[in-house]
Amino acid sequence: MSDDPLEFEHQILALSKILNDSINVKELKNFIVDSRDIKGPINLLEKVLIDYFNIKEEKVKNMLQPLRYIQKLRSFGVAHRKGSSYEDLAKCLEIYEKSYKDLFEDLLKQIVNMLKELQKNLNTPPKGASSNKN
Repeated sequence: MSDDPLEFEHQILALSKILNDSINVKELKNFIVDSRDIKGPINLLEKVLIDYFNIKEEKVKNMLQPLRYIQKLRSFGVAHRKGSSYEDLAKCLEIYEKSYKDLFEDLLKQIVNMLKELQKNLNTPPKGASSNKN
């Protein structure tokens, strides 16, 4: 990847489609008694990991943070460096201190770590858990 902002934006869009947009909301809802108040697929995944798989909330929030970064980067767009929300994200990800190439590489490392952590935690459902909570 080059250090071109447009290429970075395209890569973020691709990651969002591969990861965030591919969260199977319908299937996740099978694990929750009432999902009406849960907005968005990342929040739904978070709820399932906490409630069904009994993973600590802080751990889940940290684990899923790369998905939230991708969502925010996609929402704000690289060209729209305005507003306090973007500035908060920019500080957190060190957007102004890093090249787009380095920023993307760091994000990919976080995603790989997230996927490894998910795999480790989801290999075996908790004892006594049923496959559906319908």
